[in-house]
Amino acid sequence: MKKSTKLISLILAFILSAAALSGCVNTPPSGDPTHEPISSPTQSASEPTAVPNNSTIRLTGIRPANGTGAYAEGLPEKGYIDASNAFAAALVNAMGENWTGVVSPVSFGILLEMLANGADADQSVAIIKAMLSELGLDATNENAARLISVLTAPADTTAKQPGTPSKFNLNSAIIVSDSDSFTANFEKTLADHFKASIGNIDFNDTEKALATINGWVNEHTNGLIPELFDQIYPDTAMVLLNALYFNGTWKTPFVTFRGDPDTRGSEISMFNGVNGEQPISMLTATANYLCGEFDGDQVVLVPYADEEYYMAVILPRDGKAPSAALADTIGRFSECVSAPAYLAMPAIELSTSFDAIGSSVLDRLGLGDIANGSMQFPGIVEEGSIRLDQFVHAATLRVTESGTEAGAASGASGSKSAPSEPVYRVVCNRPYAMAIVHAETGAVLFASTVNEIPAGEYK
Repeated sequence: MKKSTKLISLILAFILSAAALSGCVNTPPSGDPTHEPISSPTQSASEPTAVPNNSTIRLTGIRPANGTGAYAEGLPEKGYIDASNAFAAALVNAMGENWTGVVSPVSFGILLEMLANGADADQSVAIIKAMLSELGLDATNENAARLISVLTAPADTTAKQPGTPSKFNLNSAIIVSDSDSFTANFEKTLADHFKASIGNIDFNDTEKALATINGWVNEHTNGLIPELFDQIYPDTAMVLLNALYFNGTWKTPFVTFRGDPDTRGSEISMFNGVNGEQPISMLTATANYLCGEFDGDQVVLVPYADEEYYMAVILPRDGKAPSAALADTIGRFSECVSAPAYLAMPAIELSTSFDAIGSSVLDRLGLGDIANGSMQFPGIVEEGSIRLDQFVHAATLRVTESGTEAGAASGASGSKSAPSEPVYRVVCNRPYAMAIVHAETGAVLFASTVNEIPAGEYK
């Protein structure tokens, strides 16, 4: 009987131990951020999570932001806003005098500010200086937090809104590879000041990593930027992201006038661009607007229904580039006065996408060291310095008779490894040979030797 009782006790103890162990595995420890639920377009909450050899559970995906919002009270300083607006003009100018497109200086600038927190002291100063600011990094972070807080504050439902509220979303995220971790200071600063979400991704699975990152951008731009990155490299150590979305209804709706070749006599039927005339759909309205004329450049501030946002429409004087007019008037919008005005502008959709490292944009902004790889970021991840592989930006703007919809996103990806030196260097500047081979059989289908370049082949 005693043996039977002892056996039953052992069985009960085993069952209770198994239940307790099951509870430990399935119940996340309170307050442990590595166990927070994930919203990822490529992984549902029910999918299994891999457990590395160190038994620390690392979740793949992007977790919601949980920063403190440090220094977020009040409005940003005037010097910060003035510098931000001057940088906006510089960014547009860097795109080229005859460029047609749209960029988001706020998105582009926030990405640079986040990067500045991962640079060493001298490089951080260089980035802030390139953004035309005289503030230090700490003051920049504080003002960025205030701007983000103001832009993303929930609407005051108790106040009487003059019209339909505009929609504005701003989100940031920092993502690190499963084999790396952010430095504590970088992660805390970006969570606290930029409300950055945190994520871990296995970049070796490049297809899934690309889908997760682009899915996050697509979600936070309401589908206007479906693909920010064209590719993700398997040796990527980190990705920084920022996304904006705006949707506003005009306070005074426009009327659409659709031009065609038969109405060439009308000033609102054709657009005279750098490539000649083309018929357009023109938006027209007559209303009291805030207006101004500065050295021949005309400015009209078109309010949205909630009057929390407006669009500045700038018509340069004859012979002046729009980018120059923007630079000259961007600091004078507050000087505009209310007056009856007639405004006509094209109904238009603009989309822009580029890699600032592969173009001359960063160089024109004074940040060529980022593009050529000589500026690295030792403060982002533990045990290594980041070299940027990509610095991408995309924006879309839709202007219609009812309002405006716009989205933008910026992203940077980087790896810890330095660029590999080529093992072989082949320069065919002397006689050489060529062959076309069937891969499966090894059969040479065509063969050629080149001992001289035939006349007329080089143009």
